[in-house]
Amino acid sequence: MTREFTFTVPDGFVELPVEDIEVGGAEKHELDGRVASAFGLAADDPNAAMLANTYALYGETMGAQGIGYAAIAIYRSPDVPDRPIMPVLDSSCIPSEHDSVDVAIEGLLDVHASVEGRTARTLNLPAGKAVVTIQEEKTILRNEEDSVEVPVLQRQVAAWIPDPRGTSVAMVAVCSNNWQDWEHVAVLALDIFDTVSWAG
Repeated sequence: MTREFTFTVPDGFVELPVEDIEVGGAEKHELDGRVASAFGLAADDPNAAMLANTYALYGETMGAQGIGYAAIAIYRSPDVPDRPIMPVLDSSCIPSEHDSVDVAIEGLLDVHASVEGRTARTLNLPAGKAVVTIQEEKTILRNEEDSVEVPVLQRQVAAWIPDPRGTSVAMVAVCSNNWQDWEHVAVLALDIFDTVSWAG
């Protein structure tokens, strides 16, 4: 049995459903309202409903991949106020049977060191010793009509925190394709990591 953990979600994040929801149901209506509020739109604005549909699908996709919690926010860049930052926050609790935190840390370092484009290092957090990874993925968006190619760079910073009781590994991650504001995104992630705590 995994051990539950909590963390503080910063203001501005909109929780996404990680399971399928009814398009005309109460949960979808609530999501429409949260998205409208986050983007400064009227509650009945059709653009809010369209965005909520997209985010609901995104959340469901993440849930199908084992993510237990997902949220998205829109902020203004501290450096260029007209430039938006849209970080995605997600977490999951991974079952484990480690004999000690140090054993789990060693195993996590070995696993992540073998992943191309990923760096890993240890970090002491209030919830305990952790492995923090940074993953960088480069993709190309293509517009077939005018043959325009747009490079996209997405980075993710994640904390993998072994449960001292040996039952679980808490994973909390923040990702963004706003490479110009990556430093701000990383600071946001580290602030969230500092709030993780084990239940019980």
